[in-house]
Amino acid sequence: MSFSHTHKWVNFGVSYEGVRMQRRFVIVSLLLLVLTCAVLLCRHVSKEYAVRLRQQASRQRYHEHEQRRDRPKATPEVHKDGYQLSVREGFGDSKRRGAIIRRAGNSFQRENFASAVLDDATLEAGTASFQLACFDKASLRNAKLTGGISSFQGSTFVGADLSAARLNGSFQMASFEHAILKRASWSGSFQVCNISGAYFAGADLSEIDKSALESCYFAEAPTYRPDTKFPTGFDPISQGWRMATE
Repeated sequence: MSFSHTHKWVNFGVSYEGVRMQRRFVIVSLLLLVLTCAVLLCRHVSKEYAVRLRQQASRQRYHEHEQRRDRPKATPEVHKDGYQLSVREGFGDSKRRGAIIRRAGNSFQRENFASAVLDDATLEAGTASFQLACFDKASLRNAKLTGGISSFQGSTFVGADLSAARLNGSFQMASFEHAILKRASWSGSFQVCNISGAYFAGADLSEIDKSALESCYFAEAPTYRPDTKFPTGFDPISQGWRMATE
């Protein structure tokens, strides 16, 4: 009788210890799950915060650079001999589809191509050609723009259509604000450019240096598509770019 009573007590003790171990296992599992979720949440928040910081810095650069960009327009430069350097009016609103526009030397500086129709055209010039040229709202579909190592610096393509265009030259400090760059391709430099609201669906940016593309700024996120080609290591999401919905 005594043996039976002791046996039941031992079984009860083993059962009690088993329940305690199960509870510990459940508590530890829950703690690990909570810790994992906390780590993942922190990573997500940190990534979102980093993107917001980059966007804020980009907007700051946008305002700073665009304010400086307006100064030459408000105060035209004056040559050392006394005459004023201004934008010429030779090409604005003109229709020159398929034209070949070529000049020797450093021509087309401050040239006005605003609203011109230059689809399938070829524009070629020398080392410092097209500096501060204006291509705002121009149609340059399937056009070829070629210049030397200092070409296109400070040029503007605001609202221009550069679909399938091929651009070869230096586009430092150029403005592509709200430009259509669908299937466009670059070879050359592309640094500190205004790409606010630009549309890069299907564009080939793979030959642009990663750090150079990261130096570009915007107030409104540029858009891209899955078929857009970026430089190796460039992450458009972390840089504040937006996937196009169309």
